Amino acid sequence: MNDKIHGHVGDQIILSTPKTSARPTLLIWKKKSTFIADITNNNIFMSKNQPEPNKYNLFLNGSLKINRLKKMDAGTYIVEAHGEKGTALFRELITLQVDELLLELNEFCSQKTLTCEAKYSGEPKPRFKLFQDTKEIESVQPEYYNATWKVTLQLNVSSGKFRCEVDVPTKKNYIEKQITCPVADVFYSVPMLFIILIIVGSVVILIIFLALIIYCIRRKKAKRREREAEEYALQIQIQNHMQQRKLPEIPVSSGSTPTTQKSRSPPSELQQQIAPSKSCPYPKPPRRTKERL
Repeated sequence: MNDKIHGHVGDQIILSTPKTSARPTLLIWKKKSTFIADITNNNIFMSKNQPEPNKYNLFLNGSLKINRLKKMDAGTYIVEAHGEKGTALFRELITLQVDELLLELNEFCSQKTLTCEAKYSGEPKPRFKLFQDTKEIESVQPEYYNATWKVTLQLNVSSGKFRCEVDVPTKKNYIEKQITCPVADVFYSVPMLFIILIIVGSVVILIIFLALIIYCIRRKKAKRREREAEEYALQIQIQNHMQQRKLPEIPVSSGSTPTTQKSRSPPSELQQQIAPSKSCPYPKPPRRTKERL
């Protein structure tokens, strides 16, 4: 017969003998060809060349106990039993596979994820159960890579007590961890590139807004100066036009006073007074006589 059993690193395991009606007088345990222990007439003899102290224990019923399993303990174990007169009762081969089951529970606050890893190379596939504050989270099929089974879950709550249970053949292990993600980590839940784009965009918008304000202020000042310049030019034109249209004043003699000055005659009368009369021509000048030499 050849049986295959699984053990886990750090645990202990018991290798049992097949059931038989006959009582063996000699029972021997070996690992391949290396002697481990035997029972002769109910007397137990242990090998002195054990890998470490108290590595093996042999019971009177023939079961062999292996303590503190390690990867080096894996292999083929042989148990033989003989009856009286040396007759063979049974010979059995037991293949021991030592699996490493190391659990890790890691949180990633920046991504709000929880990862449970089980280093286990055995078969069949282990079963995972995740709990958040004693409440079981929806189970997810594990992924296998490099002798490690891994389950990744998205966290709804970034703080609390989390528990990961792993069931493998003949073994059930778990790990618990109190997780508290700082409030500051919420800032990092967004990808860093997106945060940088938000900051740069905000700075660009602020610069454009300030430039628009400065442009509007300068535009208003320029329009006000143009309006003031136009008003000033218009005033200058009006003043020049008024000076050109102003009539010259008639000089007044120094001997007359405003009270004794006669009123001006109409232009027609002045013309009649100044114009010479036709009936009275100017007198002719006297003729000069030539002087005789």
